[in-house]
Amino acid sequence: MRKSQNLVQLASAGLLLAVIPAEIAHAQASAPQSAGGTGTAAPASDGLGEIVVTAQKRSQDIQKVPIAMTAISRDTLTQKGVTQVSDIAKYVPGLDIFMGDGTGGPEFHLRGVGSGSFNKNTTSTVAVYLDELVLDTIVAQTGQLYDLERVEVLNGPQGTLYGKNSTGGAINFVTRRPDGTTEANGSFTVGNFGEYDIVGGAQIALADGLSVRISGNRNYSSGYGYNTTEFHKTNGTDDYGARIGVVYKNGPLNLYLKAYTDGINNTLQDFELLGVNTNGSPRPDNSNPFNGYIPVPGIDNNGGTGNFIHNRNYGVTLNGDLDLGYLTLTSITGYVDASSRVSLDTDGQPAAQGNVPASNVFAKQFSQELRLSSPSTSTFSWIGGLNFFHKNLRTFNIYDLTAIGYPLINQALTEETTSYAGFVDGTIRFGGGFSATGGVRLTSDNKNGIYYSTQSAIGPYNKFLKNHWTEPTWRAILNYQINPATMAYVSYSRGYRAGAYNNGFVTKTIQLSSVNPEFVDNYEGGIKATLFDHKLRFALDGFYMQFRNEQLDAAPAVPAGTPSLCCTTINAGRSRIFGAELNGSALLTDRFSVNFEGNVLNAKFQNFQYSTTVNYAGADLGYAPKYKVVISPEYHLPAGTGYFFLAPDFTFSGESRLSTTPNTYKLDIQKPYQMIDGQFGYRWGNGFSVFAWMKDITDKRVLTRFTGGYGYDELFYTPPRTFGVTVTGRY
Repeated sequence: MRKSQNLVQLASAGLLLAVIPAEIAHAQASAPQSAGGTGTAAPASDGLGEIVVTAQKRSQDIQKVPIAMTAISRDTLTQKGVTQVSDIAKYVPGLDIFMGDGTGGPEFHLRGVGSGSFNKNTTSTVAVYLDELVLDTIVAQTGQLYDLERVEVLNGPQGTLYGKNSTGGAINFVTRRPDGTTEANGSFTVGNFGEYDIVGGAQIALADGLSVRISGNRNYSSGYGYNTTEFHKTNGTDDYGARIGVVYKNGPLNLYLKAYTDGINNTLQDFELLGVNTNGSPRPDNSNPFNGYIPVPGIDNNGGTGNFIHNRNYGVTLNGDLDLGYLTLTSITGYVDASSRVSLDTDGQPAAQGNVPASNVFAKQFSQELRLSSPSTSTFSWIGGLNFFHKNLRTFNIYDLTAIGYPLINQALTEETTSYAGFVDGTIRFGGGFSATGGVRLTSDNKNGIYYSTQSAIGPYNKFLKNHWTEPTWRAILNYQINPATMAYVSYSRGYRAGAYNNGFVTKTIQLSSVNPEFVDNYEGGIKATLFDHKLRFALDGFYMQFRNEQLDAAPAVPAGTPSLCCTTINAGRSRIFGAELNGSALLTDRFSVNFEGNVLNAKFQNFQYSTTVNYAGADLGYAPKYKVVISPEYHLPAGTGYFFLAPDFTFSGESRLSTTPNTYKLDIQKPYQMIDGQFGYRWGNGFSVFAWMKDITDKRVLTRFTGGYGYDELFYTPPRTFGVTVTGRY
């Protein structure tokens, strides 16, 4: 088996060397085309098509946007089997997304900037938007990957136009809008582990200028794990979503009203359980030092209480544009109601040594943005706006540590957030291909919080907190359009994330306090080019980042130097991050194309005084692989009214640490690995297709997260090999 895997990996490496000269092109074109070119239509001899994005709040060719970014098209989302938010990480350089540790939502790291937090009041460092409406609550970020036009990912802090806590970057899900035509489309997938996935959408014109689109999805899997205590399958998924959108166009007015609901009813991801001593060193027999329990080998769950997550989200948004002649007025209004109920057996044992029978969150948010913009073709073009955001959030947690002498513990947090922001961003075109862009945003964040507990490790408490932070963020870009097909730029941007309240397990009074805001300063330069008569397209950038006051989860040390029993949010001092990213597309022949994305990354703490005796200066940041390369060739063979296609994905990833703070015994390290996915099928000229797919063909076991506990460590891994068949159609 190992020999065959090595042969496959060698063949992959050979293919990589064969196509690399043509690939440094997949970048930005491939971003959407790689993310969108793999599987839309047969390669055309007239070259790669233009990719239009709205990364700067205007419609632009992605090759003209002086930002490191990736765009993934709806066709690629379908062909690559992207059904969960975490799936998009494979096609975005430097992006890591973890789901499954009880947060109720995804945990993002981009270029090493992230929180790695299981706290449900955490605000993501990578701001997530749905048609420009920020989804601030993490449990609201799980259900939008169906019937999309594209996904746009912006790398690095976005301190002006996407200013809501964007220290790591921004992700914008762009839904399909009705356009006045009559159309229906859908896909159906069946796979192993009882998987099926249904996606459908239909639209029609109701009157002149008025059209409606309805869409929905259902994604189900019975699961690939097994609970050896309760005797049932685990790691299953049951996700759903429904959306209705109405577009009204009348002269200068363009409105898009959308209502949606989505939810998940899943069993949480299982983990491998390792028995460790109180100092964190592995125990030879893998037993728990407190009760002698030896877990079943592998990743099957041994827990005595059910692991589940139930999310429910509802939202209404209204996007409007009014043409005022020379200027355009834009309004984005949105309301989101998000809730999550989670039950965790965190110790993975039949006895309740570390269980969380209830971890619930209820959040409601309202936001309003108004923008005024000049024509993008003006010598001086600008966008100015105001933003208002308000959120009420309540969490309630129950901790069961009765097996180690604690009574049943409860904790509650009520948190109210109100933010105001004003921003302006403009571009001056000097002529000769030179232009300069500058922008500034002033954000005022107000947070009120009440901690409450009738029974905790430190006794009953009722503490009120109130904080206010006002911070400016900005960006500056110098851009040179060398020729119509090539652009170079240098930029500086600052990102800010507001301070936060701890929502972890409280065992020290110091945890009943807030942490400071974090800041990222990003220095970047890049080049984007479309060459050889639109046969090659790429985007290459390099960056250096200073990360200050990183908010992450750890067991904080009190002044005496003794850490608390479990985790809370703390500030980690200063870090520096530098690296380079490349993505692109190459059309090698009229039958053979290649998409490519990759990055190299060096991310280290410069100053992180964890306790009086421990300083993590020089240690790697978590969730930041040394390198990652994904090569996605696609070959087409014409036959009948369509063509056969073969589209593998080859992933090469470097060493990475999968925890927020370094493990002394390096149990949190994932060594370099390779992974292969692929699709093979047939597309008709009328929009129908059928193809077989397989993920993780060589059945790699890759570490995705490491957490430490009280007498045990938990190691989370990627799912095993999965495969199935997908049918798509359009009317």
